Amino acid sequence: MSGSLIEKSRRLAETTMNVLEPHQRPKIRFYRGPADVALNAESQILAASWPVDGLEHLPHTLEPEIHHVLHSKEGLARSGLRTPAFEVITVTFPADGISAIWLAAESQQIISKIEARPIPFALKLQQTMLGFGTYIIRTKSEQQNLTNNILPNLLANYLPYLNASNAHLYPANLIITEVVEDTAADLSLTFFINQAGHCTFICGTTQVLAGGVFFSGATINYRDQGKFEQRCSRTMEHIGQFLHSKGYYGAVNADVLEDAKGIQWIVDLNVRMPGSYILGALKKHFWIQRGLMCASLLFKSLLRTPRDVFIDLLWDDFMQGRIVIAAWYEDAEERSFATLVVGAEDERGLVSIVERVSTLCEE
Repeated sequence: MSGSLIEKSRRLAETTMNVLEPHQRPKIRFYRGPADVALNAESQILAASWPVDGLEHLPHTLEPEIHHVLHSKEGLARSGLRTPAFEVITVTFPADGISAIWLAAESQQIISKIEARPIPFALKLQQTMLGFGTYIIRTKSEQQNLTNNILPNLLANYLPYLNASNAHLYPANLIITEVVEDTAADLSLTFFINQAGHCTFICGTTQVLAGGVFFSGATINYRDQGKFEQRCSRTMEHIGQFLHSKGYYGAVNADVLEDAKGIQWIVDLNVRMPGSYILGALKKHFWIQRGLMCASLLFKSLLRTPRDVFIDLLWDDFMQGRIVIAAWYEDAEERSFATLVVGAEDERGLVSIVERVSTLCEE
């Protein structure tokens, strides 16, 4: 990251954070890259959202390779938690290194296994983000599109990331899981594990998925939070016990599918600060202080206007506390990207304010 980009990022972050009371403002540091990251005192320790190459020399709250495994889809599948049945396609680093011949043969072997897999199933890369790297296959045509059109290009780019230094982590493995049938509820559970292993419920939300797959936000009903916590309390404790046994403490989000029999299946685990956490943190702002029962996280929206124009156009909503800017960034082309949280008295009102904001967003 260049010096000018650091300065721009700092200015944009400070503009967003300065609406907070001084004692609530986080102390944000910017670095050119991992090699420049430094702790200010011997007593400081790094709590990374996810493991980053180049930071291994710094003390961490959790050893980076353990964190990597906890983030991985294979790590969840082998955790002992209640997850759908799975199969791992193991990709081992070749003794003589990756070659074009090996890449072609390995890719074909993987594709053949997936062609033969009965439907429905879910295919997942080891590390996914916002739904990218997850493929839910329910029909033969979807399976053919996956094997004929998606996987050849994906594997050509994915498999070469395997090398001698990371081979022991099996980063190129693929995980196939069964699909939870007769789903009665899709539950997104966010909580916090302290160092003693105690779990504190933060919020329960409903994910907003673009195209039914890619995470683009979440919604919350504050009045229903007590019921949500009670419904997911056992699942929360089981996850907390597992992560605490691995040395992790901090925020967690779990995607849980509940079937028609009331059995809860953990289909994804985000062992880091999740985007949905802010919805729980804003309960006082929206629900207690303003009576706004519902809220929605609008994640990484591309805006049609600069920040000051956006605020002017929605001035009344801002003054009533119905819109919170969680993050705002302007790229080199001066395009504005924002993560917003909006609130309303009920679900109908929430749809209305989301529509007002959406008129100022690119498709």
